[in-house]
Amino acid sequence: MRRRPWLVALAAPVLMLTATAGCGSGSSSGGDASVNTSPQKVSGPLEVYAYEDGFTPGYVRSFKAEYPKVQLKTQAFQSSTQALTKLRTGAVSPDVINTCVDENAAEEVRLGVYRPLDISKIPNWKYIDPELKKLPGVESDGKVYVIPVDAGDGGIQYDPRHVKPAPTSWKDLFNPKYSGWASIEDNPVTAIDAGALAIGIKDPLHMTDAQLNQVKNFLIAHRSQFRTWWESDTDNEQLYKTGEIWISTGYRDDAYTIQKSGVPNDFVLPKEGSLEWTCGYGISAHAHNLNAAYAMLNWYASVEAETYEAKTWFYRIANVKARAALPKSVLDRSGNNQKLLNPIPASEPANYTAWVQVWQDVKSG
Repeated sequence: MRRRPWLVALAAPVLMLTATAGCGSGSSSGGDASVNTSPQKVSGPLEVYAYEDGFTPGYVRSFKAEYPKVQLKTQAFQSSTQALTKLRTGAVSPDVINTCVDENAAEEVRLGVYRPLDISKIPNWKYIDPELKKLPGVESDGKVYVIPVDAGDGGIQYDPRHVKPAPTSWKDLFNPKYSGWASIEDNPVTAIDAGALAIGIKDPLHMTDAQLNQVKNFLIAHRSQFRTWWESDTDNEQLYKTGEIWISTGYRDDAYTIQKSGVPNDFVLPKEGSLEWTCGYGISAHAHNLNAAYAMLNWYASVEAETYEAKTWFYRIANVKARAALPKSVLDRSGNNQKLLNPIPASEPANYTAWVQVWQDVKSG
């Protein structure tokens, strides 16, 4: 599945790409004027670097049908850290790149990973939820770099057989009665946001140094209650299936995946606010096939592709036209019809390096 938060070690030396942010001939104002995305004009190899769900056969079937002359070449990454390392070092040279706002989209833009987009070549841009267009990494200095495609709710995941009553607050994650049965995702944004909301800080992304230190002390004080830090969807699902954890930070789609396997699992949006992840696609600053790259970005944002995501993975989708046409059963399960109270973008704060250090301090005790 798509993924979301991972530990990005920004404290490591930064290897600058040969391109810099804002370079390239493309721009939001029409720099890629020669691009032609009509199926008759789009052909040749197209390299896509994404989380595995970005090119599963059922998902991309309609793209292949619309653009039969394109030879789709795909490579999956397991984490944004892995992806960015390979992009920096030149180990991969794709045309289209998957990224997530809550991981390192803004950092990738700063490092020049993407070319600025000519949105006139992406007709489905007009249907993208305006709120998602404002997220870090999507736009920068008046230029668009990433097309948001899907999103999801981060909240509390739990086993209803053991967690009673159902949790309603981030404070419940730190309840001593679940000591030894709790888990937090191994990600500084998720962990620190959860800790901040649990102690009453309403705007975690704009904490003072004193508030960040307060959250650090809170997390350290409760560290022994947590059995482990889960690192991937697979980790999360396996921990619940084996009964090793009862409550954790988690995601709506993970809970449904576990339910489908026959293991009781549920998900709630805490009253203090939910953590909203958002993922999408950009075009590499070194793209080889611009016609096909633009065609694929527009397809990712299409009603057909977005509907597939909502029905298959129960993601929130970015295309408001597609969202409006979803059946009620899908709307309910995916949360696409749910009004969010105090949604908090699970994105990097300005002082993200300090957050990384805090989380490392918490894990080391």
